[in-house]
Amino acid sequence: MSNKITYAQSSDIKSRTFQEYRYDMKRKAIAELEFLPVLENILRKEKNDKYLVVEKYGVDSKLWFVQDRKINSKPDYVTKNKDGEKFYYEFQYAKKDNLDFFDFKEAKVGKKYQGERIPYNDREFFYVIQPKKVYGFLSPSWIAEHAEKGVVPAWGNRVAYRVKPETFFLVVNNKSKDIDKTILDIEKKLNLLEFQKLFLVKEIQKLSTFLQQSVDRKEIFKIAPTTVLGFFKICLLLNKMQEKPKNAGVWLVYACSFFAESLSSVDLARLTFCIDFLYFSDDCNNIQNNELSSLEDFVLESINRTKNNFQSDGSCLPEPHVAPVDAIQATLFSLNLLEDISQCLHYVNRSVKIKPIKN
Repeated sequence: MSNKITYAQSSDIKSRTFQEYRYDMKRKAIAELEFLPVLENILRKEKNDKYLVVEKYGVDSKLWFVQDRKINSKPDYVTKNKDGEKFYYEFQYAKKDNLDFFDFKEAKVGKKYQGERIPYNDREFFYVIQPKKVYGFLSPSWIAEHAEKGVVPAWGNRVAYRVKPETFFLVVNNKSKDIDKTILDIEKKLNLLEFQKLFLVKEIQKLSTFLQQSVDRKEIFKIAPTTVLGFFKICLLLNKMQEKPKNAGVWLVYACSFFAESLSSVDLARLTFCIDFLYFSDDCNNIQNNELSSLEDFVLESINRTKNNFQSDGSCLPEPHVAPVDAIQATLFSLNLLEDISQCLHYVNRSVKIKPIKN
């Protein structure tokens, strides 16, 4: 499979839980947001326009995920010059430079008109190669002229424009002092994202072991929703089954009532998972006023709690029965989900209590 970062392919996107989908979308968003000021600096110099600005564009300009999981077909960035003229950029970030081809989706290169694919003239591809630390700009007309059309196995055998490396690197070979630092910053953030994700992996393994041991020992077990751990196990099982509670709103209010300052970082992470699962189980637009109020209070209290849990050296406050590394991992896991919930509350539910995440 190509190592170009093309997260959440349409061919497999429906097989993922919504949290897994958002994880992929956030990886993509991290790279796009980190390179936004780099692109702006490069273009200001090339265009000799110090007033030129670059902004995120498309359905993911505020939210890096959409509830219906549709692939964003809009360009990633829009630029505006001093005269107010707009131009668009597609962002591509390759983690390997030894690919057989560099592929471009047909719909990204041009629009079909009377059976022919007409290249766009209002946009370019901003391509970054991580290992070489180089970048370049490719116009759709250049791609259409220098590429060959072929089937891409990683994209479900869809036909795409495929450019050979020897041709590709004639254009993508520019250096910038900002590239090295930005790539390093991206890798650090992606490592943190992967690290916090392992919290849920370990919790799934714990539940799996619990269930298997019950069978091996022929023991009767019960999972009661009267504790954070019991409620978490139920939500985790439903999430992996991709089943939605019929009364998700009622469950949401009930789950919010579990919050207490005395919760450990691990239990807060479990509870945040439940809240996240229930909130996104249904159309966020349909949330009732009492559910919204409970959720807003939970988010504000939880964000404050998790932030206060960190010490100046990046470690977490000591907790009984929780290893320091587990406390950090659980706290980061909570913050990651709270970030998604906060963005959706602000931009979808128009919550005035919850402020958007800026960076």
